[in-house]
Amino acid sequence: MKKTIIVIIFIIYCLSYPLLAVEVILKGEIILREDITVLQRPSSFAKTKDGFFVISDFQAGDLKIYTSSGDFLKTFGRKGQGPDEFLGPLKISYYHPRIGIVDVDRLIISVIEIKNNWELRTIHSFVCQGGVDTIVMSSDRITVAGYYVDKNGETWSVYQYLVGTKEILPVFLTHEIFGFSTNEDFQKNYINEIVPLGLKILCEQHNEDVFGVWVSNLRILKKNLKTGEVKTFGKKTPRYLQPLPTRELKRAMQERNPRKVQKEIDKYSRIMTIGINRGLFILIYRDPKAWKSIIQVYDFDGNFQGETEIPSPSESGMFYIPRDEGFIYELTYDDTSPPGIYKIRYYKLNF
Repeated sequence: MKKTIIVIIFIIYCLSYPLLAVEVILKGEIILREDITVLQRPSSFAKTKDGFFVISDFQAGDLKIYTSSGDFLKTFGRKGQGPDEFLGPLKISYYHPRIGIVDVDRLIISVIEIKNNWELRTIHSFVCQGGVDTIVMSSDRITVAGYYVDKNGETWSVYQYLVGTKEILPVFLTHEIFGFSTNEDFQKNYINEIVPLGLKILCEQHNEDVFGVWVSNLRILKKNLKTGEVKTFGKKTPRYLQPLPTRELKRAMQERNPRKVQKEIDKYSRIMTIGINRGLFILIYRDPKAWKSIIQVYDFDGNFQGETEIPSPSESGMFYIPRDEGFIYELTYDDTSPPGIYKIRYYKLNF
């Protein structure tokens, strides 16, 4: 009798939260032509509503725009500290018809407007208090994963900048993002438990919901800005290998040996990107054993819907997730035939 009850409960649970059949299919790739310009060190990219690709080139200090077939269209900006110049264009975010760009070396976030025939102009910029990991553009605000200290001395790792009023709206305290109940506990563990694993934070926004996650722990925070309710979700499946601040990793950091540090970090999973796609929350992480990129799908209540691997493994890990189309895009480098080429793979998502 007891066994029957357990089976019934399990069936009810499965019916309440049915898993999706998640499938990712490689549909093709676009070679980025370099007959006019050279893509030196891409740091992030986005696909626009009309099918163009915008790529931030960290080394060149500019944005490069390519057509849907991979032809180079134009460059915006150059290396420098003047108007429309960048020292370290690290991250971009697209929200039609605007591009947000983080100049990490100058701690400036700029908003660039796309005009007809791809005429670009900077319409707004603001200086951040500290480093910025990622940004997400929307119609009236920019969600930022970065460093911010309020007037009370509290430290936040995710906040919003309201473009119209230039106000700052704090979202997630730093110790919350890193999984500690108090700032005191966070400070005690900061050097030995957090720093060895890196400090990078990812953020996302959908309507009134803001998401944040530390890339070294599959624990996603979601906050509703209207109600203030905070929810935590994330499923660590057998393919996810939890990063640990091992003795070997700490020793490599003390020796200041970047190769050893990277070798130790590569033994564990790492979240590469998060995004919203057709009403679902998407997360991509690295499976270090198979050297594959794994995509997870959740609904907006945080219920796990399934996961699968992305075909054609790449060391790039640079993905872009559009909101309204059933594809994801990967910017990767092919060095099998010198001098090597950059290309964009596109994958069909079936849920």
